[in-house]
Amino acid sequence: MTPSSSHYSIAIAATAIAATTAALLTASICSSHHKKQNEKLIAKLEETRQAERTGRIRAEMKLRTHLKDQEANAIDESNGVSEGGKKSGGGGGSSQQKHNLLLHCIGTIVSPYTKRMGTPRQGALVPSGRGYIQLKIPVECVEGLESYSHAWVLFTFHANTDTPTAKKTT
Repeated sequence: MTPSSSHYSIAIAATAIAATTAALLTASICSSHHKKQNEKLIAKLEETRQAERTGRIRAEMKLRTHLKDQEANAIDESNGVSEGGKKSGGGGGSSQQKHNLLLHCIGTIVSPYTKRMGTPRQGALVPSGRGYIQLKIPVECVEGLESYSHAWVLFTFHANTDTPTAKKTT
């Protein structure tokens, strides 16, 4: 007894369905495997980024503490206080006097970034993040500036929330 042509068609269709099912199952397994690998990689990169940020914040805090300590020591020395906390003999440290410099605002920096979060560390890589200086002085004050390739901008942050609280001496 020989199978008829309809049996061949059914056998071919069943083989095709089995092959398609196997291919889809294999693709699903591979996709799932790649998805898990990508999720692990993303989690590891996020962990690394968080560790770097934590380290950077700790370093900034240590630097601020060190600078505050240095400033306090300089004030103590200028007042004639030695490391033991006692007044030292001598002329009161006139060579260590601090000089205050009064600055007046002559302009404002305008930037698309209003907060520290989201501000790029390398601004040249973000052309849409350009800022500019809006001057509040007469044009004559900067006449001829375009003939230079660079200009030094000295500034202070007017909205700084982390200004050191230095001891005031009288």
